[in-house]
Amino acid sequence: MKLLFIHIPKNAGGSIKHWLRNKTFESFSHHTLQTILNREKIEYDKSFCVVRNTYENWISRWRFANATAKRRLIKNPLDKSSIKSLEITDKGIEYWIDWYHNGNGPWPISQLEYIKNVDIILNFESINTDFKLIQNLYNSTEPLQKNIHISNPFNKSKIYTKKFKQTVERYYAKEIDYFNYLPIDK
Repeated sequence: MKLLFIHIPKNAGGSIKHWLRNKTFESFSHHTLQTILNREKIEYDKSFCVVRNTYENWISRWRFANATAKRRLIKNPLDKSSIKSLEITDKGIEYWIDWYHNGNGPWPISQLEYIKNVDIILNFESINTDFKLIQNLYNSTEPLQKNIHISNPFNKSKIYTKKFKQTVERYYAKEIDYFNYLPIDK
């Protein structure tokens, strides 16, 4: 069976790709808009993706961008791209989201674009339970291992401000309404 995995950034994609690589069946992992739009040209039996609370997804993206810039600067302190990225992320999540949506981010599309014509939609918030659907397709009990990129603690209550919520909602109101996402109280 060929399984098409539509990888929505910061939605357990690393963990799922690792799980798929450990299997003997063929699998695909795609996350570019071009691939999503042209998926009818790919032969597969089933497709699936993972969606995540929109607010949490953007916090994860922002933290990942910040941590990635810091790691790259450790390796190369003169890396201009990483210096710029760190300057942007350090200005705050709202600033970074606006900057990202002004043509600077690689994935500014809504999760609604990724889920079009997908056979199975899993939820990040219930991934351990939902992923059993994929395990059952391959008669596997091997659990999904969490791939944690950032483990340093942070105070979400400082991020979950009115301005943050309004910024996310400005770009993703349809997605938030479709999935009935609410900001997670901290």
